Amino acid sequence: MIRRGGFPYVLGNHEMGILSRGGERARLAPGVDPDDLRFVSERPAVVECRVGGRSITMVHASPWPPYDRYLGEYDPEWNRCEEFSTDFLITGHTHVPMVKRVGRTLIINPGSLGESHDPGTGPGVSYAVVDLSSDEVEIVRITDPQD
Repeated sequence: MIRRGGFPYVLGNHEMGILSRGGERARLAPGVDPDDLRFVSERPAVVECRVGGRSITMVHASPWPPYDRYLGEYDPEWNRCEEFSTDFLITGHTHVPMVKRVGRTLIINPGSLGESHDPGTGPGVSYAVVDLSSDEVEIVRITDPQD
């Protein structure tokens, strides 16, 4: 569906793992489609785009190598956002929603629609709705439809 729709897509930790040297056995497993592997191998770790005149940088986890690092809300690494000239940094990996401003950059982690690690919210998943003109972000939490 991502391929057919032409949606922006960044490599996640699982894709990085299967594409790594250690993922050779997984790549050769029955049922692994070579076209899917090729598609995934061509995806970037960072996507930068402009929407409505605003700059957006999307990553799965850390925007700095190594790209698979867990960065919680209070990680001092976020202070490096001053290095970016982006309005919005969309990140994830922790499965915990977060909205945090560092300098001009609004960092948004929508949480997860697949498996939430959001403490204290019970069974549920989350996503973010962002208003690019006002910088307002709503984290929407819903009951996990798989439960």
